[in-house]
Amino acid sequence: MNSSATGWIGADDVKSTFTVDYIARHAARSPANIAIIEPSREITYAELYRDLGRFIRAVRLFGLGPGDVVALEWTSLYLHWLLALAFESEGILTFTYAKEEAKSYGPFLATVDLVIGDEKALPTSARRVHSLTQNWIDSALAMAPLDKIQRPALGLEAPVITYYGSGTTSAGKRMIQNVRAHDFRIRMYGAKAGFTAQSRFLLSHGFSVQFVYGNAAACLRQGGTCISSANSLVDAVRTFNVTHMPLLPGTLAMALERLPPDFVKPEQLTVLAFGAPMPATLRVRALQVFASAVTDNYGSNEVGSVCRIDSDGIGTVLPGVQVEVVDDNDQILVDQPGYVRVKSDGVVAGYTDDPDTTARMFKNGWFYPGDIGVMRDSQTLKLIGRADDLINIGGVKIHPATLEDQLRPFIVAKDFCITALVDAEKYTQVWIALVLDPPTTLQDIVTMASKRIPPLMGKVGFINVAQIPRTPTGKAQRHKLNALILKSQKTNRPARSH
Repeated sequence: MNSSATGWIGADDVKSTFTVDYIARHAARSPANIAIIEPSREITYAELYRDLGRFIRAVRLFGLGPGDVVALEWTSLYLHWLLALAFESEGILTFTYAKEEAKSYGPFLATVDLVIGDEKALPTSARRVHSLTQNWIDSALAMAPLDKIQRPALGLEAPVITYYGSGTTSAGKRMIQNVRAHDFRIRMYGAKAGFTAQSRFLLSHGFSVQFVYGNAAACLRQGGTCISSANSLVDAVRTFNVTHMPLLPGTLAMALERLPPDFVKPEQLTVLAFGAPMPATLRVRALQVFASAVTDNYGSNEVGSVCRIDSDGIGTVLPGVQVEVVDDNDQILVDQPGYVRVKSDGVVAGYTDDPDTTARMFKNGWFYPGDIGVMRDSQTLKLIGRADDLINIGGVKIHPATLEDQLRPFIVAKDFCITALVDAEKYTQVWIALVLDPPTTLQDIVTMASKRIPPLMGKVGFINVAQIPRTPTGKAQRHKLNALILKSQKTNRPARSH
């Protein structure tokens, strides 16, 4: 896993693929510009570069080298940037995790070369740990800064960061970004968001979410400001003149519901949507009262950003990315639904320690995300949904997302999801699970929706549930929903059908 250095690159290199070199440039040209805003302070680019030089000295004392892996618990924005960029400058891979994720990542944390985090939450299984005490932080900041940050000149295939993703495979899979993929993705995020030196990027999650990390790095590379605020989302937007913020569609919907009466729509605020498709009505509402622009993103942890989804639901393929739709035999389809595949410099090599899944989803330089789509031409993609969510009714294949879009105007509920179960006689039955909003009843939904369900769906079941199981990024977990429906049938929990 180790990669050898081939020389040294100074901070004035003009073809850099590393964020630290951009920071060096901004520190030299615009030292007083604000790089980081935290709840209690502002940090300039000069201060960021100075403290980064101190932290590089501090992390060298761990005795690690290029290719080694360090796991970093997300604690705070500035501290995390210093640690992550210091290790990156030494050619050491980083893995970022949230405190609540430590248990689920336990087996992996036991294999890395060093785990750094809060002393009260460090995994006992790790081979080597380091507590982020205030004394250690103070001692690191007390070190003399480097006069000039230099780092090993790693090749484009050298590993940079490692992380887990679950959105595409429905199970945690670890991936590694090499220098080429890492730089390609950050450049792509920057171009798509339109970051400038005047940009002010508000974090919505920690850096364990790759979309947030990539956009934050892109903002710093352009000389903008990254913001971490203890205020509510709306208060932070007003207080810090935020220009960009990444949001899940569900989070955006809740923010719009809670907008205070005196909220004035900012002149310049771009919502960078990610994690799940953006409903058209939500986009329209956001543009009316909250944001000047909403960018809907299609991508994955395996490949980064692929398309910018426009208001009509059509995806425009991003520069440097190649997308095709193919049949079961990998024959290219045009204006016909098929399997999406993607190729770019941002694609990872595969899943670490899972050769079987890698062989199935990575073929000849292409990544197969498991989505169904239609290519109208080489630059436009219409997504239909997940291939593994397809409902097969008597040989007719229908995607539940298509039905959901058709029924959404007629269903009054907090949330709903369409799924399918195969009974003991091998018949497929469609189910509509709803989180009802009183006084609406299940019978009300049956009456409204039944007339609009295609006859070929046959007998459709309706069930009221407390919550639709979803991933942190808002994707429906239909396998968990199916388990809830099966349990309700066994316990005679009421469910209606037509």
